[in-house]
Amino acid sequence: MLRPTYVFGSVFATLVGLTYFAWLMMPGFAGKTGNISHAQRPPDSSYYLAHDRGGHLDHDVLYHGTDAEALTNLKRADILFVGTSRMMFAIRNRVLEPWAAAHGVTYYAFGFGYREGDTWALELIRKHDLRPRLVVVNVDGFFARPLSPGALRTRRDSLFGARKRIWEGEAGHEARRFLHRVIPNWIDLYGRPGFPFGNEFIAYRSRRTGVWAVSPWPEAQMAAASAVYQVEPVGPRIGDAARAFKAELDARGSRMAVTYVPTPEGAGGNPVAIGAMLGVPVIGMNVTGLTSHDGSHLSEASAVFWSRRLVEDLTPYLPVVPR
Repeated sequence: MLRPTYVFGSVFATLVGLTYFAWLMMPGFAGKTGNISHAQRPPDSSYYLAHDRGGHLDHDVLYHGTDAEALTNLKRADILFVGTSRMMFAIRNRVLEPWAAAHGVTYYAFGFGYREGDTWALELIRKHDLRPRLVVVNVDGFFARPLSPGALRTRRDSLFGARKRIWEGEAGHEARRFLHRVIPNWIDLYGRPGFPFGNEFIAYRSRRTGVWAVSPWPEAQMAAASAVYQVEPVGPRIGDAARAFKAELDARGSRMAVTYVPTPEGAGGNPVAIGAMLGVPVIGMNVTGLTSHDGSHLSEASAVFWSRRLVEDLTPYLPVVPR
């Protein structure tokens, strides 16, 4: 009877051999493996691991304040950009950094994965006593959103548990980066029925600005048209949550604006109607020619284009922002 160690060793050696053969004989294989095992490292040391296949670590980092520099910059930010992962893909440092420097303001991208909305944002605003001058909300699926299982787990964790989860996530991330060079995930490389684009990406989060550096960022796959919205009544579920969110900001001396990141798969929320109901500016709208890489988030080029429109529309409201 074969020992499990021998079986594992034989299978491992066979897979390594097959991978080496693929490197030599299959055109384009190196590029495919590069999308996963060789995903780009963050631009510099001011980034930390936010998301890998193991989940979103930035829930733990920002809730428990395990990264002092990130928490300090979050608290000092003049402007918070709030929303789900769609906002995090859309906000680009290459556009916002020179704009913010030119106008003497600071900003922080305060979006999260797991489709977190107003409940999670308010949880952290209150926990860390955040008092930004301006909060820009991507209203797509944001209001009346309960805490995700990931957020509930983070809230239950102790500081020790959060640090342990972050360490495990970072260690697993480094191990995967190495092992996928030797034995890649073939399903991720070549797809499977019902999952044509794959769903793996790595995100590092800037300690200075909160913006995600995403890799791999696939090419555009479909249009992400900007919808034309009309002023119409807002239902009580979303309306009550939106008014409560603004009331919290008002109490903290923060102004509010709303926007909508274009997506082929909207989660609900009329920015024009919500803006009119709350009496706040609506910015970053009616941007044409955008595309999505996965049917939900913007492609990289479109994210840059949309970010330019966003800051252009936001600029007139900046005189009230600097501290």
